[in-house]
Amino acid sequence: MHLIIAIGLAAAGGVLGVSIWVAARRRKYSRYLKYDPRQDWQADLAGPLVRRVAVHCTSQGFVLPELASAAASAFLEIEIHGSLLGRVADPYLDLTARDFCDQQFFERGASGRRYLNITRLVASAGVGCDVQLRGRYMTWPEQETTIHLCNERPLTDDRVMIVAPHPDDAEIAAFGLYSDTDATVVTLTAGNSSDRFGDDARLRVWDSLTIPQLGGVKPERAVNLCYPDGQLTAMHATPEREFGTKGDASDLALLRQMNTSPVIRHKVAVTWESLVEDLARLFAETRPTLIATPHPWLDPHPDHQFATVAVCQAIRASGLWSGRFYFYLVHNRSTELWPFGPAGSGVPLLPLPAQDLVDCDGFYSHPLSLARERQKFLALEAMHDVREITVPDASFRAHLLRMHMEARAALHGLGLRPTSYLRRAVRPDEIFFTASFQRGIELCDKLVPCSLEAKA
Repeated sequence: MHLIIAIGLAAAGGVLGVSIWVAARRRKYSRYLKYDPRQDWQADLAGPLVRRVAVHCTSQGFVLPELASAAASAFLEIEIHGSLLGRVADPYLDLTARDFCDQQFFERGASGRRYLNITRLVASAGVGCDVQLRGRYMTWPEQETTIHLCNERPLTDDRVMIVAPHPDDAEIAAFGLYSDTDATVVTLTAGNSSDRFGDDARLRVWDSLTIPQLGGVKPERAVNLCYPDGQLTAMHATPEREFGTKGDASDLALLRQMNTSPVIRHKVAVTWESLVEDLARLFAETRPTLIATPHPWLDPHPDHQFATVAVCQAIRASGLWSGRFYFYLVHNRSTELWPFGPAGSGVPLLPLPAQDLVDCDGFYSHPLSLARERQKFLALEAMHDVREITVPDASFRAHLLRMHMEARAALHGLGLRPTSYLRRAVRPDEIFFTASFQRGIELCDKLVPCSLEAKA
């Protein structure tokens, strides 16, 4: 009798322990997610370059329609339902067709309309083939749905410019794009707000100037303007005010001397007006037809938003009206966990609640080969601020911090650094929203009223 009672109490204790663990795991995860995953994504994929093809999707998969063959990028709209286990584990879909295989992950507890990235599938498997879908911790009903297609892509004669607010942003968002095109990489700030390696901005400036060469960028076409990190909003608010990289305006000239580009001026005022003028000079020199820059709304980081504002002002100042934007995201208004799942898995469309503003002409998903993925990993791992390393520090506080991180990692199941760019960015897809210069400037003007008035 006592044995039965003991077994019952142990079982009850085990159930209670598991329940507490599950509740804590979901609570930790929700702090990163910042939204209710039980909602439809209201992706506004309705730009003038987007077309739609109807498709019938069963619980086993679908057949690629003929009209998908000419598209550069494609997303399958699909209604999904996460299982009970999908609330505590990462749900995902396996996509297979002929020799093609991909996995795409969703947020825990996901339910509603989502958008699978089938760009590489269309290019590899071809139209008319059967696509098999297999879900883990999720299901989907048989449904009449839509494939969204866009034929926007970089052209062989495009002059590509990647604008990065900080060192490593270009590698995170567009390493594949700049490696596969004839590109110029322009970083706006010295990245000096990072405290992982002290207050010496030279290391991150050096990273931004040398690492693009791993993607084939010529040394003189990797530029860092060395403006102060974390100050672009304040600089925009007072465009004539002098700012110093570390409180001393002379630091700008010292850091700029690390550039090999002949276009870079070494002695300039550290002001918003100078930033816009620098960009206008670069535009006049290179005449870019495609500029990749952060989306001014979906990427909420202030430096990222105002980097794009500066680009728009410089376009006006230089008279460069014939071209298009590729808007990218390093940060995400909804969650810093996107893309979900492990490095190497495919990238479905980001979380887009109804209130989010996309307002673009189309979209582009740039595919990376396995070799290019490996190069991207090496480029990101070479960026000192992205590395998952601990600077030598024998302090007791450092050991406690490490133990705390390990305890949290065991709880939420996302690793020591859930938002690590080595997990999030090393993927076979780089996603961009595309817009003409004119439409992109109008979007910036809508988001930041009066931000584009000519001040330089």
